[in-house]
Amino acid sequence: MLKNIYYVDPNDDRYIIYVEGESDIKDIGTTPAEVDSLLIDGLHINDNSKTSQSRPYLMVKGHVRHMIVRNAEVLNRESKNAIFLATDGKYAKIDQLFLYNMITANVGQLISDRDGKITTCHSTNIFR
Repeated sequence: MLKNIYYVDPNDDRYIIYVEGESDIKDIGTTPAEVDSLLIDGLHINDNSKTSQSRPYLMVKGHVRHMIVRNAEVLNRESKNAIFLATDGKYAKIDQLFLYNMITANVGQLISDRDGKITTCHSTNIFR
């Protein structure tokens, strides 16, 4: 469980949470993450910086069976065309995604799942 994460006015566009898929470290082999349950309760993103956000805030490149994000705010002063959650790569997979009680302002996409790596998505109380 990850609880009460604050991300305020970043100086760069790094991921807040990254679930690894294929390693970018040479000679380490392929050991993608296998996560049974990832609960994020209380994620507070207040991004008023002038830094562009080219990466998603949450990136999943490994396998997560149950991913729950609840009680989250993603507030950007200006439109950054940011993506909240994305999946990418051949090992990326989310079996069940649950989004509860979220508020977003000036976020480009809530979810980017180009290759259909999210099997089921449930959401309630999402305010954009």
